[in-house]
Amino acid sequence: MGSRFRLKLFITLLVFALIISISIATIDYFRLKERTIKDNKLQIEQATETVKYALKTIDKAYFYLDEETATRMAENTSLLQKKYEQNPQFYSWDFELLAKEMDMDIYILDEGNKIIHSNDPREVGLDFSVCCGSFNKLLNERRASGELFIDGIDVDQQTGKVKKFSYMATDDKKYMIELGYSLENEAIFQEFDFLKVTDELVKDFALIEGIHVLNLGGLPFGTRKTESPPSERREAFERTRETNEVVEIDGEYKGKAVMFRYEPYQSAYDNGSTKVKVVEIIYNKNNLHVLLRESQKSYFIQLLIIFIVTIIISSVIANWLAKPVYLAYHDSLTGLKNRASFDRFLKSALAEKKETTALLMMDIDNFKLVNDYLGHGRGDYLLQLIAQTIKEAVGSDYETFRLGGDEFAVIMKNTTKKNAEQTAQIIIDTLKETLKVEKDIHTLSVSISVGIALSGEIQSPKMLYKNADIALYESKEKGKNQYQIYQGGKAPKIPFID
Repeated sequence: MGSRFRLKLFITLLVFALIISISIATIDYFRLKERTIKDNKLQIEQATETVKYALKTIDKAYFYLDEETATRMAENTSLLQKKYEQNPQFYSWDFELLAKEMDMDIYILDEGNKIIHSNDPREVGLDFSVCCGSFNKLLNERRASGELFIDGIDVDQQTGKVKKFSYMATDDKKYMIELGYSLENEAIFQEFDFLKVTDELVKDFALIEGIHVLNLGGLPFGTRKTESPPSERREAFERTRETNEVVEIDGEYKGKAVMFRYEPYQSAYDNGSTKVKVVEIIYNKNNLHVLLRESQKSYFIQLLIIFIVTIIISSVIANWLAKPVYLAYHDSLTGLKNRASFDRFLKSALAEKKETTALLMMDIDNFKLVNDYLGHGRGDYLLQLIAQTIKEAVGSDYETFRLGGDEFAVIMKNTTKKNAEQTAQIIIDTLKETLKVEKDIHTLSVSISVGIALSGEIQSPKMLYKNADIALYESKEKGKNQYQIYQGGKAPKIPFID
């Protein structure tokens, strides 16, 4: 192999590497894009399910472990109802003292659902009919019923603190007595604080910019009320709350272009107004583009490495080419030429159309017994031994092949029928003598059967192969350890097919 061939191979490999590199880069780009989208989606789903699980856990904990708070709320409400019957003039009440004695915040709502009295001055003036349409409607329904309603976990309008609220109208329905009890210092809340869970998720997932749990009125737990969210976010929240479906919208958060995702949550342990909550996940929609930009450098590095490696490999391959070419056309076990080489050689021999070509097809008799009883190691040894025997028997004038398994072939160009028969008999006899030395193999009656086909007017490799195969079958049928020449017989019939 000359330098021109090596140069041609070198250039071919470089072009091939370029095509492969570009293909890999393109595939990696789309694969990375798809994987990033899936990873982002998975992170969002994991964060959402984690928050929902935290909410479910704390709801369950309060349902089973905190009956005392509900009982105290009922008792305190009853005391305030009696106090109102005795003294309906709220301005004369000492709300600070009452709140301290009850360890609860007290709110008095007028007929319009506006807070007019409270121990917390910040709450006075809060008008539910203005700020909270859905909740205002619920308050009117509760006022009309006259019953006591104790909700689950809720959020304080002004402070954002987590509280538990109760509501009951006075007997004359003019006022609503509301009690609020802070849960944040209780052991149950400390143990199952879902706000800590949301904070940790934001820290753990770079994709997520913020997570909020919104109450019935759309107020986030743990955050003081400042300004109302944009109308688009409010509409998305209400759509999720009303339809119980996930809603996503584009928006801006802390100066970043983000997606707002609203997931519904319904408590299985809370039948009050706090049963329905909405989990708001805010995530960075540009995360994908950031990752792709960061990966561009790695793409170029990969391309450079591929080119360098290709140059080295192409040089090595040019020097080592003889070996893979040899293995491509030779059997690695026996060293004989293989089936690919056989097909090429037979086609070439018949194409010359000069003299008769003989094809000897050979099959080892009882070879399976060697593998079954003596092991595959001895089977491989037998194949090597037979290959060497056949090659020595036919000499260098003819080509010997291993077609696969225990099948061998010899192609005899420019020969005669008599010569083909003599060669076949020599192979049979030589092998017989050789195997006498191998006593364990000899006891299994290992021999070789040969089928011979002559080209004559046949110029088709396929037909010549078929004829030799039929002759081989006949030699097997007639007792093995012999040869047969194709005489125009038919292919063997499969016994179990009509």
